[in-house]
Amino acid sequence: RKESSAASDVYKRQAENFNRTILDQAFQSGENLPSLYAMVVVRNGLLVGEAYYHGKTSADLLQTRSITKTVMMLLIGKAISQGHIQSIEQPISDFLEEDYAALLTDKADIRIRHLLTMTSGISWDESTTAGYNNWVLSEDPTRYVLQRAMSSAAGASFNYNSAAVHLLSL
Repeated sequence: RKESSAASDVYKRQAENFNRTILDQAFQSGENLPSLYAMVVVRNGLLVGEAYYHGKTSADLLQTRSITKTVMMLLIGKAISQGHIQSIEQPISDFLEEDYAALLTDKADIRIRHLLTMTSGISWDESTTAGYNNWVLSEDPTRYVLQRAMSSAAGASFNYNSAAVHLLSL
């Protein structure tokens, strides 16, 4: 059965035009990264390969906080290519005004680009567990972040802010 799985894996890689040697090297390199627990490669909806490290398996649940930001950026690009979003220069109020108009008055200059680059200007401190958990566990996480004051003009400075990126998911 293992041979069949390996043959299937090779076929999937070849079918998706992956260089088997390079992909295998990437999976092997993952073993040397102490904080990497899983590597999954999907292309055109097809699972090309996967590897698990440090005792983890495909059945384990893992924290995916930061990867969510990358996935969100990819989804925004797809939404732009499909015409659902005009561009990254579009103001967030175009998407949030119906439900959160009263909270957007001081945030009119925030564009999608600012959320993607963590330069929204929304006051935020994610350096403590409590800072992150207060947002995640709030009754309305969107309202929670939009109620925050502006600490700088949109685009003026970088501030790591998972909650601001969350606004893109609406």
